[in-house]
Parts: sequence; C-alpha cells; structure tokens
Amino acid sequence: DLFKIQDSTNATATGEPVINTFYSTRLVNSHTVEITGTGSMDFRINHRFAPLNLGFYDMFGLDYASMRLGFDFGIAKNLMVGIGRTTFNKEYDGFIKYRLLHQRTGSGAPLSIAVLAALAYKNIDMDPSLKVTGSDRTFFTGQVLIASKLNDHTSIQLSPTYIHYNR
Repeated sequence: DLFKIQDSTNATATGEPVINTFYSTRLVNSHTVEITGTGSMDFRINHRFAPLNLGFYDMFGLDYASMRLGFDFGIAKNLMVGIGRTTFNKEYDGFIKYRLLHQRTGSGAPLSIAVLAALAYKNIDMDPSLKVTGSDRTFFTGQVLIASKLNDHTSIQLSPTYIHYNR
C-alpha cells in the first residue's frame, strides 16, 4: 500500500518517530526535515556545476563549478545550526533549523515540519563607486519544510521559501 506510513526499522508500536524520511539533512541543494544528531558535526563539500551543454571545451560544465564548504552541528534533539563558505560571490552563510513536529507511525503525526532561517553575506570585491554597504551584501532566507514518509521507498516534501535581498 503506497500511502501506508511505515518506519524503515519496521517498528510496530504506534506513535514511534519515523526515521529516515530522507537519508540526509540535504537533498541536492535543499534542506530536508532531517536534523543532525545531538552532539554531531557534519562536514559538507557541495559542488554546483554549469550546464552540461557547454561541451567538451568547458568539460561539460566542470570548468565553471562553484564549491561550498560547511559544518553542520546538532545542538539538541530537534535543533541544528550550520556555517559555510562558497566560492560563488565569496559568500559566508549560516543557518538554524528547528523541527517543530516529527512524523510518527500509526495514528501519530502524519507529517514532519521544520523551520529554517538562513543568512548569507557576499564578500566579493565590488566597484567602490557603487558605495555598497554591509547591509547591501546581506540576504536572508526563511523556509517551512513539510515532509511525509509514505513508505520505505517514497518520501515527499514541500518547502515554501521566502528570500529577502537587501538592495
């Protein structure tokens, strides 16, 4: 049954937290409802590539890759924070993610819900005549992450997002 909620540990007790809605705190370049374990640190290296159709001369997008190095920390059972730096615009970033609701088996909560707040700062050199302030270099992101593990093979997530650029 595709829509029967199952725990990958095959727990039969009703109300047990569903584990591994996703197998990581990130899915491609987006956050998931998963939280890094309390007292854990996760070191991440992310790469973003240019379009493949650039051809062999540009190694199918590899020549224009940008990279992010980051550390994510599990602060408490439902709380994590992270910091990082990317080569694109020499940005520094940080985030805080809190899980409000954890999906449970049986007649428990049918969804996991987390909220995310992030801040990024562009450190790239800009034309001095533009008189760019620190506020102009800063942008903010807010997300509500809503997910459900439908079965051992299928999870879905909706991520309404608000981004604010200072300009």
